[in-house]
Amino acid sequence: MMHASPAFARLVAWSVLLLGLSVGCGQGCGDPTPNPPAAREMPDADRSTVVVSRTLGVRANGEDSVDIQVTVRKEDGSPLVGRTVQVTVSGEGNTVTQPAGPTDEQGLTSAKLVSTVAGVKTVTASVEAEGGAVTLSSRPTVEFVRLPASKLAFTTALSSGTAGVALGAFEVAIQNAEGETLSDATDTVTVAVGAGPAAASLKGTVSVAAVNGVARFEGVVLEKAARGYILVASAEGLTGATSRPFDVASGAPALLVLSHSGLPVTAGTPYSFEVFVRDLYGNDAAGYTGTVRFTSDDSSAVLPGDYTFTEADQGRHVFTEGITSRRAGARRLTVTDLAEAAFTSTLELSVVPGPVTALAFTETLAHRPVRSSFGVQVALTDAFGNLVQAGAPAVTLSANKADRVTGLGTVVPVDGVASFTGLSIAEEDTGYVLTATAAGVGSVPSNAFNVIDEVPPAKPEARPDGQLRLVHHRLLGAGGR
Repeated sequence: MMHASPAFARLVAWSVLLLGLSVGCGQGCGDPTPNPPAAREMPDADRSTVVVSRTLGVRANGEDSVDIQVTVRKEDGSPLVGRTVQVTVSGEGNTVTQPAGPTDEQGLTSAKLVSTVAGVKTVTASVEAEGGAVTLSSRPTVEFVRLPASKLAFTTALSSGTAGVALGAFEVAIQNAEGETLSDATDTVTVAVGAGPAAASLKGTVSVAAVNGVARFEGVVLEKAARGYILVASAEGLTGATSRPFDVASGAPALLVLSHSGLPVTAGTPYSFEVFVRDLYGNDAAGYTGTVRFTSDDSSAVLPGDYTFTEADQGRHVFTEGITSRRAGARRLTVTDLAEAAFTSTLELSVVPGPVTALAFTETLAHRPVRSSFGVQVALTDAFGNLVQAGAPAVTLSANKADRVTGLGTVVPVDGVASFTGLSIAEEDTGYVLTATAAGVGSVPSNAFNVIDEVPPAKPEARPDGQLRLVHHRLLGAGGR
């Protein structure tokens, strides 16, 4: 038997292989295998929530509604968007307004519930999902009642109090239309100021959950003193209540205040100011009856005498034109309680000079040598010697021995000072007096001063060439000095 050559055998094998591939590969051979459709994400029953806007005291009248908010979340807690939610409620007489659309970007959708039959109703929400709806674990209940709580009432009157001190305990009851307190009501009741000062507000615990239908308030504080306070009580879905009027008195004196307009005052002109006493909360301490004393860093100021506050002052007293300051500049006025030195207040005042009424040489004139040049300054002042920084009136300088003095004349003041320079006296003498004069003001003399000729008489001396010369020898004082 003859055998085929190896080359022929290999050729046959390749042919068979190619034939098999051709027969086994039909249309679309070589195309990738298509992916199966992605599975829809599932809502997580435990992470999703159902929240109702009210749980107790909903009136079973077919109108009093409860909002139901459903939040659908995935297992990782993120919102599940675009899912249809079905809400069901147990019991009879219910009307459920189903969500208007699927869940939004926050996974939220909402429904509304009313009922005409009283009882505790359980709210259940189901979310459509792959393989069937998923019922959420959160199932809140809503209590519908036929005689619901409808109003609040203050059952104890508020007593008057003191600023910053807790008011006496008081109670607010939750009642129905017939005035009966509903012992099963647990609504949160909030109290606030209904009438009183604009800035007044209650401090402390102002919202309390009712126990057996009664909210009890303790430790509530008002810090503003006033008469005729009224509190109002409110709770969701209920008609509020109004308390009877009561008063809050100011607290103990804590601050002594000296008050002024803040405008500059004029030296020599009386001005008004006010002293008032406050408690820790800024109220006028109406009960203050202490005695105060006034002091000033202006020793020449005219101050009021010691003053004792009376009940009529109500912690505040105005001293009309009570002080006259005389020294210009920044001045300090202080008031102090005589019984308590630390109870004090200081006011900074700006005192300006009065009108020009006088002239004054700015320094005492000293004795001086004959024919030496010197200067003097004359200031414009008010009646108390304060410099008035004005440019008028002009000042004229004269002398009692005018024919011996040069440099006299008239000068316009600059910032209230007239400066005379280049004065000189050519003759030795005693009792020289300069006089400054200004229109409408009058005149003022300087102190008397002397002019001394310190140059001795000339003494002739012979020169070697036989000529004479005059030599001035300096006069020596006692001891040869």
